[in-house]
Amino acid sequence: MSQTRLTDVFVRKLKAGTKRQNVMVVRTNGRGTLGVRITPKGVKTFVVRYKRQGRSCWLTLGRYPEMSVADANAAFAKAGLLIAQGLDPKVDHHFVDARSRKGLQFRELAALYMEKHAKPKKRSWREDQRQFNHDLLPVWGSRVAAGIKRREVRELIERIDGRAPAQARKTLGLLKKLFSWAIEQELLEVSPADRVRAPTPPKVRDRRLSETELRIVLERLSSARMSETLQLAFRLILMTAQRPGEVCGARWREFNLEEGWWTIPAERTKNGVRHRVPITDTAAKIIERARELSASDEWLFSIAADKPILVTSLTHGISRSLEHFGVEKFTSHDLRRTAATHMTRLKVPRLVVQKILNHKEQGVTARYDQHTYDDEKTEALTKWSDFQNLVINSVV
Repeated sequence: MSQTRLTDVFVRKLKAGTKRQNVMVVRTNGRGTLGVRITPKGVKTFVVRYKRQGRSCWLTLGRYPEMSVADANAAFAKAGLLIAQGLDPKVDHHFVDARSRKGLQFRELAALYMEKHAKPKKRSWREDQRQFNHDLLPVWGSRVAAGIKRREVRELIERIDGRAPAQARKTLGLLKKLFSWAIEQELLEVSPADRVRAPTPPKVRDRRLSETELRIVLERLSSARMSETLQLAFRLILMTAQRPGEVCGARWREFNLEEGWWTIPAERTKNGVRHRVPITDTAAKIIERARELSASDEWLFSIAADKPILVTSLTHGISRSLEHFGVEKFTSHDLRRTAATHMTRLKVPRLVVQKILNHKEQGVTARYDQHTYDDEKTEALTKWSDFQNLVINSVV
């Protein structure tokens, strides 16, 4: 069946079957095919089938009769222009007019957000995608985005909060960003996430190991329930005060042991700023041993040739070893806080500690002060290394 345009008479005469069916009607060369999807309950939706990178893709235009046949034909024509240019109308479908946007499904809005905003602008876009897949798309995937109510957002966040308060806060933050972005793009008029608050306030994280706890943990680390590779990552986090993700994902090419610097590229830092970390003698020994054990030519900490170790693996290793350590619960990130706290106790100026942690300064002074603080950072981490080696008697 092939026509040049859909007609209202044709769409009205389509009958539902026992299964969902796609009646594809308007075929164009290289610009996709327009048709109607009919559910067993008789719901009719205008859809476009097209090829992208050798595979079939589907674009939902809107539901009949909320979207008229004339609007569907017009939207298909505009989508065809994008397809002919090699673009993906599912991503670049700002051609959808205000009338058909009212039928934009939540999964389509999420896909637009991921392709247009998250992937190009956020290094953490994979976490956004995971949240969509785990908590949002299973609940609202086929819902019309404009029809989601504030009460539904609040109820969903409360359900997530019941099992994972931290995840509830992250999901609410994602929803607020998603709907705000949709308003900016004129895809929605209001945000159902406005004035919705996460029910459980975040806990203040202040856990750090005391000098006594640090001595015990370091003395028992070599016999803890984790591989030597994880033990070395543990030590390097503590020795350098860098983020667990930055340590676990370190690439060998980032290290210059001859000059004594570890340079973390901007794309791997939390604040997007390239960061130079001094390598002390003890840190160099940790790095050299990790390189000997690594299964990869690229990753410093690796037990598989194609990927680095995960922070979660280190977290599980610490959890399994808590009874062995005989101290209160702590996490890999608490090692960073421990290092910062003890450096301050060693009379390292807080500004230098801030530079080591790669915390971004605010204000006019920060913009004018372009000093690298390399010498100060080197002196501070050397003092911290000596404290561990001589006072705590740790062994590499």
